[in-house]
Amino acid sequence: MFKKIKDILGIEGVKLEIILEERYELKSKVVSGKIILSSQSEQFVERLQICLYEKYKRGRGEETLINEYLLGSLDLQLDLDLVSGQTKELEFDLVFEEMKSDIDKLEEANIFSRPFIWIAKKIKRVDSSYRLEATAFIRGTKLHPIFKSEILFS
Repeated sequence: MFKKIKDILGIEGVKLEIILEERYELKSKVVSGKIILSSQSEQFVERLQICLYEKYKRGRGEETLINEYLLGSLDLQLDLDLVSGQTKELEFDLVFEEMKSDIDKLEEANIFSRPFIWIAKKIKRVDSSYRLEATAFIRGTKLHPIFKSEILFS
């Protein structure tokens, strides 16, 4: 019975790890990497979901606004049996669509306004950060393992 409870809660179950490059190009619109799955007990991985999120922050103090956008996702149907102590490596290419604010579009469209827009962004403290999230869906488990990793774009 104790083993059944551990399996339902995902204790000693599947562990995820994401291996990424140090930096990616935002304009390439693709994030490539590896996901390593390992388990301390026998598990059945039904599918794997990988999502890329942008956290868009602007403003100062109490007027700070934060939005989070899903830039892209990848759903892999695996139907994979993991044996105790076994590891599996999966390579992935996640294609995403870059979100652009109105000010970003204006900055791209007009080369002469770029310095002024850069100053306006600094004054408003506009900043974006990115994270990749991988979730493994395990048969018979209520709490699915999730791995989050920050991504740097240049």
